[in-house]
Amino acid sequence: MPDTVQYANFDFPRYSQTMATDSSGVAAALKALMAATADLSKAVTKDVGADVAEQVASALQSATDSMQAASRKAGRNPKADTRAEILEAAAALFTEKGFDAASLDEIAKKAGRTKGAIYAHFESKDDLMMALIREMTDPNTCDQQTLDVVEAYRDGTLAEYMDEAVCEADPGVLLSMEILAYALRRPERREEVAQVFIRHRDALKAVIAKEIPGAHQEAVLAFATIVNMGSLYAGLSPELADGAAIAELLGNAVGGKTHH
Repeated sequence: MPDTVQYANFDFPRYSQTMATDSSGVAAALKALMAATADLSKAVTKDVGADVAEQVASALQSATDSMQAASRKAGRNPKADTRAEILEAAAALFTEKGFDAASLDEIAKKAGRTKGAIYAHFESKDDLMMALIREMTDPNTCDQQTLDVVEAYRDGTLAEYMDEAVCEADPGVLLSMEILAYALRRPERREEVAQVFIRHRDALKAVIAKEIPGAHQEAVLAFATIVNMGSLYAGLSPELADGAAIAELLGNAVGGKTHH
């Protein structure tokens, strides 16, 4: 079979190869198809007449429209977007008002959705909270703020970092405290929530072992407790816990080498 199949003055492989090999997938195929529509119309018009050209162009345009719709669909998942927006709104309101005080109506309003949209994704407010808890912590990573704190401790700049970071109570810490309170009040939920915190602890332990040479084996509990509680106390008043005090406490509890 020849490398190039000619129909009139139209080079089919030039477009099919683009659609097959370009790494951008649907978007590349759409671009190639649109170019093919224009070029084939010109070629057919020249060699076989306007009537056939119109039919071919119409068929290709329909294919182009289908590819365009597929491209839009591939780039966006409305259902996933809605779920993510609801979770984000719930996290904000649970942090601001607490789980018990935040209503589903308020969460829906903040997310720009209806209450029915929440029920399309979650069975209840408890189910929403548990989904939030499960998605909070990637078992293979720590959140960026935790990594920043570890890095500041390692580099001997934690006092300055904490003084800048704890001007007000950290929303992440507040949400963690709300989750703990939620689980402690509901014995049936404790085990699942505990597993989330265990995964986070293990991830933090791995980061500390890598970033702070010589750190105590079980430094992770002291690290998390001092940083979190220090942030909460400093959020109440700088007099309760300043950056230097937090850094000193961590130095005593964690050990290991820091850079000054």
